[in-house]
Amino acid sequence: MNDPSVQIITVKGATGCGKSVGITTMLGESNHLVMVTVPTKVGVYGLYSFIRDNCNIGRDIGYAFDGDVKYQYNTKLKIATTKHGFNCLKKAISRNKPFPNNFVFVLDEAHHTTQENAATLKLAQYALRMGILKKLIVMSATFGLTSFDDFTNVTLEAEGRMFPITTFWNSFDICPNNFKRFATHITNTIVDLIKANPNEGILVFVSGEKEVEEVSAYIEDNRALNAEVFRLYSKMPADELNRSLEPVIGKTKVVVATNIAESSVTISDISVVVDTCVKKTPYENERFGILLKNELISQSNSLQRRGRAGRTKEGKYYPMITEEKWEDIDTNDSSDMDRLSPYGIVLELLNEQLPARSILQINSEKYDRIINKLLSLKLMTESGEDGEKTYHITQLGRAVQQYPFSLENSIVAFKSSSSVTGSGQDHIRTIVTLILVSMIEGSQGNSFFWIPKEHRKNKNMYKEFMEDQFGHMKGSNDLETYLYIFSSMFHEPKSHKDAAVAKWAKTNSMNNKLLKNARRNFSQLIRITYPKYRGYAEDFLENMLEQNGIHNLAQLVRDDVLSPVYELFEDVYSDCVFNDPEEGMYGIAYHNNAEVPLSHKIDTMRSFSRLSTNVAHGVVALQVVESVYGLTTNRYISCVFPCKVKKENGTDEEVTGERDTSEEEWECAI
Repeated sequence: MNDPSVQIITVKGATGCGKSVGITTMLGESNHLVMVTVPTKVGVYGLYSFIRDNCNIGRDIGYAFDGDVKYQYNTKLKIATTKHGFNCLKKAISRNKPFPNNFVFVLDEAHHTTQENAATLKLAQYALRMGILKKLIVMSATFGLTSFDDFTNVTLEAEGRMFPITTFWNSFDICPNNFKRFATHITNTIVDLIKANPNEGILVFVSGEKEVEEVSAYIEDNRALNAEVFRLYSKMPADELNRSLEPVIGKTKVVVATNIAESSVTISDISVVVDTCVKKTPYENERFGILLKNELISQSNSLQRRGRAGRTKEGKYYPMITEEKWEDIDTNDSSDMDRLSPYGIVLELLNEQLPARSILQINSEKYDRIINKLLSLKLMTESGEDGEKTYHITQLGRAVQQYPFSLENSIVAFKSSSSVTGSGQDHIRTIVTLILVSMIEGSQGNSFFWIPKEHRKNKNMYKEFMEDQFGHMKGSNDLETYLYIFSSMFHEPKSHKDAAVAKWAKTNSMNNKLLKNARRNFSQLIRITYPKYRGYAEDFLENMLEQNGIHNLAQLVRDDVLSPVYELFEDVYSDCVFNDPEEGMYGIAYHNNAEVPLSHKIDTMRSFSRLSTNVAHGVVALQVVESVYGLTTNRYISCVFPCKVKKENGTDEEVTGERDTSEEEWECAI
């Protein structure tokens, strides 16, 4: 550790051997200033809480995630998300301000496949070459193909684990795309485990947030089980995260989680892990956004999940595949950096005038595609000849980096706020735009409406329930419906407190998790757009409505307010405008290239397009997500609104066609 000639120390050890806690504690008790980064806020708070409560660090420890920084500059031990660590490295390099000689940067869970993890490791190596960073520690259960031969390095092996774990292999394999069968088998396994030993806490791994909700709801609906269910996924608020880490007395603790709980999490009363062995892997579709593919996890994923048991006593691991199948799956995961284009990371590095391509080691074809995208969105400009081009980040490019959303929605939010001239009407349009961005980002293609199981089985019962329960929120397109939903959530509960909104959501069959996401997004947008305002976002909105004589948000569903908002979305999402290329087709063609042979569906199940009875044949698609089921690829458009379609003569034609709502889905193959 104290040898200045050693630049990188790699620590390799099996999951559960104590390397995260042991190395972090050792560093915290030394004379070094230390920043330990882990991929997720779940991991940050779990590691921070464990060390704070069980180790002799005292108060000289802090944490940082999601912009919530709870440490001082001279705090000896800082535990932060990898993204926070990336930002610290980036600022130090761009300002040419070396860290102190006794500063150690630790990248824990280096095997994690996120773009932030890969970018942070590459940026730390760049900082070592530049002399900004003197010491880097990289910890992981597996290192795959990662090499540090360009640096002076040593490797340490952390051996053993505290308690043994027994694996109970499944007797058969289930197709990863057959979630119904998975859900039935998983829940039956959980029920049997609870009945056999109600004192053993259970951690269940599923592939996504939707699956978290479905499995959790099934367990909660089984009143014969004396179980308390917790949910764990990336967008969960910190207070709910804290509750999931606390012990449960008198009931069986069941935590249903996505792969966010794979790393750096010790839940003290968990001794059993039930694993679907399935994950949703994102792939990039250059023309239509993100493809989400259900895949079997790798062996390294499995070992990470298995390691969540056996932390405080003997553990049990129940994978939903056979041992023979486990031997056939990939050893390690591929990185998101290889599968997805890091637009935001490249923009951040270029904004600090850092050589993004050489730092991230991106091939020229992929890098050119990223640059062209950033140029088309007007996030930067270029000058110079080929081979010697210089890129300049625009005001828009700098501004969108403060928004924790997609590039397109960040642009919409910024352009809306920057167009305010001071009139009340301008502020109202901005508020409406911020609400819509909050709802789009909050839903991520999922439905704000919660349909009871008994109403999902029969098509007529489904339609009747939707109309009776949610008919008052029906808009002529999805953005209107979003505004009606937000209006109901804002005006109908007795107060704006979380408990009151949650009670209202339950009473009205609304998805409170997604509503909470939307409210949190709206609060962030208000803080960014109106930085001088220090109060609650709900109070700000209430005051703004009162000043403009508006009694209910629903009054804003009118053309003079929404038409400029539509134009803004349409302008930003110009490459996601779809239209009916031939009269009589129920089709959606790619606006910029009508010859692409693709089929699309407006997703009436996950979102709420079923209620949008006036969707035109020309639409702007705000969310395009692909799902792969076996050999079938479905492209879902889960949020749309009518737009103007450019004709060959350059004129605009207002689209007024109505969707046939008697159809289950609006689909075409071109």
